[in-house]
Amino acid sequence: IITPMEPRDLKLEQGSVLLGDPLWKVGDVAFFSATCLSEQDMTEAVVAFAEEEASWDRVLRELDIVREVPGFPEIFAVSDEARAVVYRLPDGNLLPHVLGEYRHPVRALPLLRDLAGTLEGLHTRGHVILGLRPEQVWVTRDGRALLLRLPPWPDPERKSYLDYAEGYVAPEVLFGGDTGPVSDVYVLGALLYKLVFGKDPSDFFSPQVRSPLREIYRAPWPGVVQILVQTLALQRERLADARALHDYVDRVYVLEYAPRIHLEVGAFSSIGRNPSRLHNEDAFTYTLRYAQTHEEGLVLEGLFLVADGMGGAARGEEAARLAMEVLERELRRATFESLSVREALQAANRAVYERAQELYGDAWEAYMGTTIAGVWARWPWALFFNVGDTRIYRLRGGTLEQISVDHSALAQSEQVDPRGHPSRHELIYAVGPWKEIPEQGIHVGRADLMKGDVLLLLTDGVWESITDEEMMRFAAESVHPQDLARRLVRVAVERGGKDNATAMAVRVQGGGE
Repeated sequence: IITPMEPRDLKLEQGSVLLGDPLWKVGDVAFFSATCLSEQDMTEAVVAFAEEEASWDRVLRELDIVREVPGFPEIFAVSDEARAVVYRLPDGNLLPHVLGEYRHPVRALPLLRDLAGTLEGLHTRGHVILGLRPEQVWVTRDGRALLLRLPPWPDPERKSYLDYAEGYVAPEVLFGGDTGPVSDVYVLGALLYKLVFGKDPSDFFSPQVRSPLREIYRAPWPGVVQILVQTLALQRERLADARALHDYVDRVYVLEYAPRIHLEVGAFSSIGRNPSRLHNEDAFTYTLRYAQTHEEGLVLEGLFLVADGMGGAARGEEAARLAMEVLERELRRATFESLSVREALQAANRAVYERAQELYGDAWEAYMGTTIAGVWARWPWALFFNVGDTRIYRLRGGTLEQISVDHSALAQSEQVDPRGHPSRHELIYAVGPWKEIPEQGIHVGRADLMKGDVLLLLTDGVWESITDEEMMRFAAESVHPQDLARRLVRVAVERGGKDNATAMAVRVQGGGE
């Protein structure tokens, strides 16, 4: 091991470390490029050496922050004997080496958002950086930013912070004024200026200038102008802290530059080939809503419902239609949470039950109900729910998963395959037959949505006739969800056709810039 201060051995159980060039120095702590050699791999690294015991003690106290706050590199080894910390870096490069790739806001803003998130974690623990160089930012292969401005950090309550003021520095730091998180907001604004203009902001800004120069206003990128104005302004006119900057950058990115996500929907239903079934008691409906505001960004919301009515003649058809109408109405004005779904399903249940009582009283004809399955999506999340045996599947990355729960007698036995079983239609829970659905009769789950996901909502007239492997193959071969829904229903009807059959397919698509 070669160090710049004096020869010393760095004995590590994890492996050896080969030092490279000096990078920067903070007080009496020097940072060097390095390579970590272990039995598993060889990775780039940064090594920090403390010359004085007092500085080393401070570095040790602040290492927990590096471990706890996302956006710092991994701590590979700590050597008390050498007063050294080895930080291992993932595949990537120092920012100055890839600067040209991050000039456009599509790549620059996510980088800035990452750094603001890291600084927020640092600020909540009482520390600031006060100065930053581009070479103190590491960019991973997948475009994430790691902060290499590492311990020791200055204490904003102390006035001996000029040793820490390096690279891009807020004017108030240079003039000995009050410091704090707002000073770091300036630092990140200066870094963004470097990214999008390819120049150091010190070439064009002066602490005496009240506002940024006109060059900022000539920037061709919407949103970037506003970020620069709110970060490079005088201290009292800046965004208050890293959290405010993170949120503002995120909104600008989502509104102006993020790839658009949209949902493609297809649905198809058939009465089937059973001559004794004169009505299609299945029903489906879906709604999509897009809204854009500066506060919320782009809101993409959808409600997708499939129901399988029960009761014979027109009663099952009415039960399915009524349940969906009530669910749509209740969820349209509800907050996006599982409790809202449960309350809406109970409201739908009451509506169907009371309609049956109104029509038939307590006579046997009062039996009137429906299964129902639904997905309530609010990008990037989805609440999925069901009562009965109408199913929901999610196809992601070549894996098909049933995310609903069958409320049938067969569902109690995991050993029995309900497909083709004579007792497959014996339901334990449904919407309508009873005054209230027991808590265990409502299944509600929450999942993230990802580009490429396909959601399938299928009545038993479809899923009991088609294997999981076929569903996956049909999805891969279908150009549009409408083609997929139609194919699922047609194949199911051709193979049996004794039940109504309904399929809805929802595909999460990603648009361009």
